[in-house]
Amino acid sequence: MGKGCNKTFTRTVNTVLYHSRTGEAVWKEVLADTLGFVSIDKTAKRLGLSYDHVFHMRHKILAAMESSETENYTVLSDVKEYDETFVLENLKGREIPTGYWRGSRKHGAKAQKHGISDEYVCICTGIGRESGAVAVSVNRAKPDESELRAVFNGYLDENTLVLCDGLRSYGILNTAYGCSVKDVNLETDKYFHLNNVNGFHSFIKETLRSFWWGCNEISQPI
Repeated sequence: MGKGCNKTFTRTVNTVLYHSRTGEAVWKEVLADTLGFVSIDKTAKRLGLSYDHVFHMRHKILAAMESSETENYTVLSDVKEYDETFVLENLKGREIPTGYWRGSRKHGAKAQKHGISDEYVCICTGIGRESGAVAVSVNRAKPDESELRAVFNGYLDENTLVLCDGLRSYGILNTAYGCSVKDVNLETDKYFHLNNVNGFHSFIKETLRSFWWGCNEISQPI
């Protein structure tokens, strides 16, 4: 009991286990499956739990991880590669709201429009040559300066060399944070490339596939 405040505290306060009736051992199993990209359906069957139960546990874990990253930014200094990728919007497992701009798709359906459109969600990404990575979904088009500044605020310092594909909006990273921004398309040295961030895009999409049971609604890089 806290001295002088007449309140009782437990070791689960401010953790995902607080107010949970599920045991710590089960939480560890769900955490391991989450980090191992095991589908919710497989986890639920293995642990003898309902799909909804595991779904809410997983989202509490992901929310806690997101909160931790917000409080302790991964600063991307030195040499970092920046680019955006697009994935087809997926509402699997959710009821489409009345009046929503599109109806439901059949499994494996493709986008109705060619190229980048409002059917895709833009994910801004940055990855270091040595360590550190950031990925944040922003909108349904190429990111503008204000969006890039919001995404990477707190993740950069003046020592960062930003490598990008020449999208003009990335210039804000130089203006706002004093970074050196290079368009790899204008450089002849093979040192200037986006291979790592493109590989990161593949990792993101493979991860989404594993969570969505291999759903084909995820696009390839555009």
